[in-house]
Amino acid sequence: MGKKILLSFANALQNIRARFFHTILSILGIVIGVAALVAMLSLIDGMEQYAREQITKTTSLKAILIQANLYKSVNDVGVRKQAYAYLNYNDFLKMRSSLTKPATGYLYVRQTDEITVKATNRPIGTIITGTGLPLHPDIQLLYGTAFSETDLKNRRHVAFINQRLAKQLVGKMPEKTAINQQIIYKGNVLKIIGISADKDAKVGQLMMPVTVLSDSVIKANPPMCVIEAENVEDVPVLKMHIETWLKANMKTKLADFAIITNE
Repeated sequence: MGKKILLSFANALQNIRARFFHTILSILGIVIGVAALVAMLSLIDGMEQYAREQITKTTSLKAILIQANLYKSVNDVGVRKQAYAYLNYNDFLKMRSSLTKPATGYLYVRQTDEITVKATNRPIGTIITGTGLPLHPDIQLLYGTAFSETDLKNRRHVAFINQRLAKQLVGKMPEKTAINQQIIYKGNVLKIIGISADKDAKVGQLMMPVTVLSDSVIKANPPMCVIEAENVEDVPVLKMHIETWLKANMKTKLADFAIITNE
């Protein structure tokens, strides 16, 4: 058996030597064919990755927006409901923890209102946002810190502001000096602990732990929730899961909520 194998190798080598250029061309053809196949597959993978990155950067296909539906139609006229369901922060945490696909959740209560500088009793109009954690990745702190999970849990009266509001507070002094100043919002004294970049914002903005806001404030202006899927193909599954969770846990009709995607 061993002799036959050695004889086969010897015959193969003899044939290669006898047809050397034919052998080289055959090997070259195989190499070119495999290389072309690998290059094509790599190109396809690269195009797919590029498309995913562009979709992520330029669209909100991964985002699912959940907000309370405050109006009903009466004779083709939108009328605000007397009673409606909405997600508070605890409900939001429960819903987010129940998701079966990897996703990140954000919650906001946003309104335009007036704050008062405690030291001077000067009123300033600004956009006020109550939010939970994590903060949206677009928010970048320049000075100080944002609030923590402990601040949220203990309802600490802290906040961070954008550069525009910092300038309104300190005037010609450095923006950083706005940190540790106190402002008053709806009777709550808030300590400023950080300043965020505002990318040339035209109005001041203040962000505070959503748990500091009273139930009456949240009910009057229900939170907006955003669930952002890790993979765009998981959006339909997550949307269905959210609808099922709302029906089971909010004890209300799904019509009390608007669930919006860009499918």
